[in-house]
Amino acid sequence: MKHLILSIILNLIFVVAYSQNKVVTNIPESTTLEEFNYLTKGYKIQIESGLDMKKGYRLEDIHVDDSIKNNISYEFKNLYRNKDIKPCATLIIVHSYAIKDKTYYLCLPNIRSTPEIWNKYFSSFKELDSKDQLLLSFYISILYSVALDTAK
Repeated sequence: MKHLILSIILNLIFVVAYSQNKVVTNIPESTTLEEFNYLTKGYKIQIESGLDMKKGYRLEDIHVDDSIKNNISYEFKNLYRNKDIKPCATLIIVHSYAIKDKTYYLCLPNIRSTPEIWNKYFSSFKELDSKDQLLLSFYISILYSVALDTAK
């Protein structure tokens, strides 16, 4: 299983690095710790409490799979700083229904983020059970493949 996760992570990094060099321009510098914490903790509080969006940011849905295939559903939302045209991070909301109803909030950082931020992402990814990790990796791979195919 460790080899599978490592291979998925390396593929993801390759795809993101490739898209950064070939397709994407004007990428924000990095995902900050504040942005990471907002997406993994603050967003849930905001939604549950009916609070306004974090000042200086906007979220845009990029993909919602609420079909509950394999007892799991996903939402992907890009976080933008108001002045930027490219996202600084992606919020991944995983609703797992397999063993217990649980919702996970993950922050997929910008490729230019620090190793500290990436390690936080990898740690949060490990909280999912192995089946959910595999399915989420599949969805991320598909989304990036589509992004590469449709990028100008």
